[in-house]
Amino acid sequence: MSENGEQQAVSDKVLSAFVDFYLAEGKNEELDLISQWDTHYVVAGINEVLQLNSYFNHDDKKAVLINRKKAELEELINTLIDDHDAPNSSDEAQWTDWYQKHLDDLYSAGRAD
Repeated sequence: MSENGEQQAVSDKVLSAFVDFYLAEGKNEELDLISQWDTHYVVAGINEVLQLNSYFNHDDKKAVLINRKKAELEELINTLIDDHDAPNSSDEAQWTDWYQKHLDDLYSAGRAD
């Protein structure tokens, strides 16, 4: 978010990479941490669209998700960037690496207890 509380614009390339990342993690049922970080409660609506279109291939899911939930995706991306140091990248691999680091840190913290 900007200093005046307005949501910052997300580029189409960043949105595309994030959706690719989100679909890949969702396929592996690894979105629990994203759901916990979702302070605006948009993940449920995003996942509902995915469930209703579960028979679509990756590209069709991506298109439907961006078409129907672009504002929510942008809100989630901004939350992740602002609050969790997400990469704001048009490279899906950077999103995946960022998320995996958080999962690894969480796992390591759990093992240290």
